[in-house]
Amino acid sequence: MSGVWETHSRLWSLLGPPLRPSPEDTAVVEAIARRVNPRAVLVLGVTPETVRAAWTPETSILAVDASPDMIANVWRAPSGARAIQGDWRALPLAAASVDLVAGDGVTTVLAHPDEHRTLFLEARRVLTPGGRLVLRVFLPGSPPESPADVVRDLRAGRIRGFHAFKWRLGASLARSAVVRLGDVWNAWRELVPDATSLLAELGWSEELVATVDAYRDRPELYAFPAEDSFLESARDLFVVESRHVGTYELAERCPTLVLRALT
Repeated sequence: MSGVWETHSRLWSLLGPPLRPSPEDTAVVEAIARRVNPRAVLVLGVTPETVRAAWTPETSILAVDASPDMIANVWRAPSGARAIQGDWRALPLAAASVDLVAGDGVTTVLAHPDEHRTLFLEARRVLTPGGRLVLRVFLPGSPPESPADVVRDLRAGRIRGFHAFKWRLGASLARSAVVRLGDVWNAWRELVPDATSLLAELGWSEELVATVDAYRDRPELYAFPAEDSFLESARDLFVVESRHVGTYELAERCPTLVLRALT
């Protein structure tokens, strides 16, 4: 996936909620950290809002990301934190070596259900007994919507942000819970042929809208499983301790789940 992540790393400053966590989402992570007081934290990915959350000075932070471009271009770490290249499906950590694992949107780039199950197995392996797994996940619409529904809302001015539109369009194209990134770009070009005039009307900048071009011709798949199906992958490993939803646009489809490792 080096191609799409190289592009994402260069465009990172243009991304915002729901693609990046809001202060509300970061506050959930920080509240859990205050409650469980983890000595060692593993961050899946290098999301700055998570890495730079208000951890205690005594907390050891390690981030693991498969993309060297993301580490090179996005990694912004507090003193003492480290980032290494690695696979979330085979974490380069010893068993029971961390107290909290946090990830933002990371399950979207893993295949459902097999790779989600593998992620839960790996998270459980590296967590201490009773440790917490904190994940913000991306869900499809309920009831499901079609691409035409999304574009209709766009033209009617019922979508405030381009990132929310892009995410809704991707989820609406998902078949069997997955969508090819290139298909999102194709749908954008087909369904919004008058993009320039429409964007001027909506007040979105060309630079912002160009972020969708990162998807052009990309073969990678993004997963949007239903929440109950997603959590089925965690069976016998974790129990949902709490669920948190923010107030930004599309937040209802981006809940933060706090899961406690079963002993």
